[in-house]
Amino acid sequence: MTGLLYKELRQNRLYFLITALAPIVMIWLPAFVGADGEQSGTGYFSLTAGIADTAGSTPVRLLFAVFGYLLIGMMSTNLLSGDETKGWCYFSAATPECVKGTVYYKYLTVFMFCGIFLISCYFNETIFCSVASDITGEDVTALAGVYIMLFYLLIFVQGIELPFFVRFGAKKGANVEAAMLVALVLIVGIYLLFGPLPDSMDDFLESVYAFIEKLTTGEVPDGILLAEALFPYLAIGTYLLSWKISCKLYMKGAEQFEG
Repeated sequence: MTGLLYKELRQNRLYFLITALAPIVMIWLPAFVGADGEQSGTGYFSLTAGIADTAGSTPVRLLFAVFGYLLIGMMSTNLLSGDETKGWCYFSAATPECVKGTVYYKYLTVFMFCGIFLISCYFNETIFCSVASDITGEDVTALAGVYIMLFYLLIFVQGIELPFFVRFGAKKGANVEAAMLVALVLIVGIYLLFGPLPDSMDDFLESVYAFIEKLTTGEVPDGILLAEALFPYLAIGTYLLSWKISCKLYMKGAEQFEG
């Protein structure tokens, strides 16, 4: 069975390399943009100034963090597309354990993929905050807690999406994912049209930023802290249940593959 894991890792080695390097761009790119003389209005390139400006702009760092996790979430589903042939699926079905093992190692590969991204984010965030603190002489708020919660949110979403990809394949599964995103956009659009809105967008962003700061420091109501503490268990439980469901759907999905 470990040969299946080796196959998955070797087959998706490029994706693993990308996910390990992506946080470097995600965390440090705002500093390089801010270091541009034309962008900052100073007329000269200063990486020190860019790091200082980025360190003091937590909303920008949060935006890049969310964007990075969205990209990784979209990439992770590509890890399932390498074996979409009837021949491989029937080979996996030689014994019941092989089907479970095949799906298990695919799920494990996706989990490792997301985990490597989290570790790389944590490592680069620690270095960035250390460098920024030395430059500014002030403590810089680390987003490590945000990255961890985004990781569990990503695992939770993957647990919902992966059975669709197993059952319908990467192409049709992507269509299902797109439909879910469209539904989410419609819900948000309906709320923006008819729901209560804040007085100004600046006030709304400031309130979101203040809430996230309290969340990372533990200064929030006990109910939210309890939900934050329980959510990782919910995400892992959903992921395990998703694996069980995908084992049942694996051979049904094989019927639509070619070869």
